[in-house]
Amino acid sequence: MRSRTGTRIALACALGALCAMPGAAHAKLAKGLPFVLCNPDIEKSRYFSIQLVDFYMFNYGYMGSRTTGNGAACHMVVGPRWKGKKPAGIAKVFRSETDFSMALIRTQLFGPADLENVEKIQAGYRAQPLSQNKPAPPAAPAVEWPKIDKQLADSDPFAYLDFVLQFAPPIGAAKSELPMRASPRSASWPGSRSRSISSLPIRRRSSRRA
Repeated sequence: MRSRTGTRIALACALGALCAMPGAAHAKLAKGLPFVLCNPDIEKSRYFSIQLVDFYMFNYGYMGSRTTGNGAACHMVVGPRWKGKKPAGIAKVFRSETDFSMALIRTQLFGPADLENVEKIQAGYRAQPLSQNKPAPPAAPAVEWPKIDKQLADSDPFAYLDFVLQFAPPIGAAKSELPMRASPRSASWPGSRSRSISSLPIRRRSSRRA
């Protein structure tokens, strides 16, 4: 069944707008587990892009017509803790500074009559763990998110910040944040990390990383 979004975009194209059909993929890169994104062969006249966004909402990489080309290819996304060599069959490695990453996929649509062609291209995109079809490594621990409490978020937002920072380790480019994270008071943060995180109304508490 064709989505309403696709139909609306196709109609906008008919009115002369420059259009692209959207798509998205999410990757959990905890414990250094890489993720592979593959695109099918796409004709050179058609623009496409895969925008990589980390937990900071920083755009740390692009695949597609302007960067990696329109030929069929697989690229690997790794987290900040990953150590290893680029496997065979992988064109390029992109490193996220955080344990969570998002890929925003755009495929050019030339008009309503082109919608079926774009849907076929979209079906050719693949997103899978590097361990797909291989013996799986130990799974990363499940994230047990705290309960969202608006009153507490307003009175002590740094408790929530402290929780999510475990997924954005101060290594690599973020190493410069070590002094600020180690001493919240010096950065004018209210309270201490240990007090703030313990005040959260967590239904299922997640262990904090060192």
